[in-house]
Amino acid sequence: MPAFSPEETDVLPQEKTQAEAARQAQVSTHPKYRPDIDGLRAVAVLSVLVFHGFPNILKGGFIGVDIFFVISGFLISTIIINGLRQNVFSFVEFYARRVKRIFPALLVVLLSCLVAGWFTLYDGEYQQLGKHVLGGAGFVANLVLLAESNYFDVMADSKPLLHLWSLGIEEQFYFFWPLALWVAARRRWNLPLVTLGVIALSFVWNLAWVHSDPTVTFYAPQTRFWELLVGSLLAYAMLGRQSYAAVLYPDPRSRAHRAVANACALAGVVMLAAGLLLLNKYRAFPGWWAWLPVGGAAALIAAGPQALFNRWILGNPVLRWFGVISFPLYLWHWPLLAFARILEGQTPGRLTRAGLLLLSVLLAWLTYKLIESPLRFGRERRHKTAALLGGVALAGAFGLGAFLSNGFAGARPGLAGVGAQEFAAYFENTVPGFHYYDLVGLHEKYRDECNFYDLLSLRKGIETRAPLEAIAPACYTRDPAKPKAVFVWGDSLAQQLYHGLQVNLPPEWQILQVGTSGCEPRVNVLAPTHENYCLRSNWFALKTLAETKPDVVVVSFLAQHTVPNMNLIADKLKALGVGKVIFVGSSPQWTANLPGLVARKLWPDVPRRTLVGVDQQVLQDDARLRQNFRYGPGVTFVSMIDLLCKQDGCTTYVGDNLRDGLIGYDQHHLTPAGSDYVAKHLLVESITGVKP
Repeated sequence: MPAFSPEETDVLPQEKTQAEAARQAQVSTHPKYRPDIDGLRAVAVLSVLVFHGFPNILKGGFIGVDIFFVISGFLISTIIINGLRQNVFSFVEFYARRVKRIFPALLVVLLSCLVAGWFTLYDGEYQQLGKHVLGGAGFVANLVLLAESNYFDVMADSKPLLHLWSLGIEEQFYFFWPLALWVAARRRWNLPLVTLGVIALSFVWNLAWVHSDPTVTFYAPQTRFWELLVGSLLAYAMLGRQSYAAVLYPDPRSRAHRAVANACALAGVVMLAAGLLLLNKYRAFPGWWAWLPVGGAAALIAAGPQALFNRWILGNPVLRWFGVISFPLYLWHWPLLAFARILEGQTPGRLTRAGLLLLSVLLAWLTYKLIESPLRFGRERRHKTAALLGGVALAGAFGLGAFLSNGFAGARPGLAGVGAQEFAAYFENTVPGFHYYDLVGLHEKYRDECNFYDLLSLRKGIETRAPLEAIAPACYTRDPAKPKAVFVWGDSLAQQLYHGLQVNLPPEWQILQVGTSGCEPRVNVLAPTHENYCLRSNWFALKTLAETKPDVVVVSFLAQHTVPNMNLIADKLKALGVGKVIFVGSSPQWTANLPGLVARKLWPDVPRRTLVGVDQQVLQDDARLRQNFRYGPGVTFVSMIDLLCKQDGCTTYVGDNLRDGLIGYDQHHLTPAGSDYVAKHLLVESITGVKP
């Protein structure tokens, strides 16, 4: 989730020295300090902290970053417009202030993550951390994360610098918008109309992509700039005034002025409350929903510091204090939670999470008092700016070194003991390298020739939703030499079954397959498409089933294991004339990659079964399906979990060799050894009716 890049008002509340206050009072281009805006910062950052620490308590807490986008656009645009109107705006001074405002805390957190990761991460993890440090130092973290966001990406909450994506968007805005305003002012364009035009363009872009490509919409600057620009437009409307009510009713003592201010504040509170309570990760966001936090934040800023809510709630000393430390607070809290999750191999307990959030508050206050304030204020500002630039550049260079050297492989200490680092590295499978895939030939053993997902483009760093034009004919063409045929349909959980079936099925059985990464079976696909690989895959699977008339269909997928959904699929397959349908439940799922769990938590005496890191919810869901799914003759449900998990835990490895016999190579996919074991002990008999 996002970071916070507080925009500079050049006014510190109460902590500022009298000399500094006098100097700042002369800088007329900067807005007067508003305690309620610091309180609004606090609402933003605390919302996100609660969401990250306890997501079930405040499911819409992620909108805190959208609140901050509006604040940032408002204050930054006020500074720029005042400077342009007075003909004193300086790009050098503007960016020097950004450096002193952002770099101190950012540098400390980047270096802390590099040091912590040096002793706690295995090579692939440290390599990825290095890439994210480089992206954070270059303010392109959002673009780096966007390039990583694909079906094969690692868990988001295992990325300690994931939250820097919004810092990237804000800094990209800071590079774009001052220049745009400067050009508009030089050419005497109407600045509000220019702003409205860019808002409209960015928002339409957001709406156009939020459903078809939600990941791009979330991370791309062009689909997020409108949120900052709403704050910019508000800056025009309130220029020289502390509330929008003053535009309509200049006398702050008038009843009309107070009524407008309080109405704005009330509207803002209602919109923010609705966003925090109604939004969740399943909404199409940002989209139209983003107007709740954006409009709410804008309304509260427009209300001004004298509105009752702003004065008594947002302006109270506690919220103002959190607002002052909001930037370092956000920078600190997410790495603490992410490293804890990595080390625990699962989401830490409630007390641990609460303790980490309290620790982030302490670290934020120390960072603000001991590092940010001394570097931001005082004398020798040019030297400080140069030193900060150099420090962040060095951190980025070190991150680049970690990325290019596979996480300084061999130079860092081992994880849990001799051999643990090497064991974890063997299973490293970060995109686009696919080290483990290539090492054990998973492309062939998972039969990627039957996959409509464009893996070749992904290897080149480009993910596309467009399907491959065709899959291999052997995936869908009956072989007359083989009298029996089984058709494997689903996502990667279906793909993983191929190796075991190929090795263990009798020779008279042919395996047909349409298995596309991330695409669960759907039966309501009426036509082919060249735009969505999942729709194309399911349409082609149904077409092939109708043409080939296989004896058995094996259906397996990761999500949507519900009785109604499985009934729909069974109805369709039976209507196509399929005699036997076998639904294969999920393989055991782990709260972190199984090789990492083994290396960190179970090394060196790895047990055959363990409860450590087992996703208990998946076990419970599987048990309910076994109990409740009763379709009728010819349709069965078989449980891999029933085979692999007992009361004392789930299987970690089979055979005599831990590395070669490990049951899974990530959170939920079987290794070739796991596929062979499941086919031999479960699937072959279910398909043929004969024990192998």
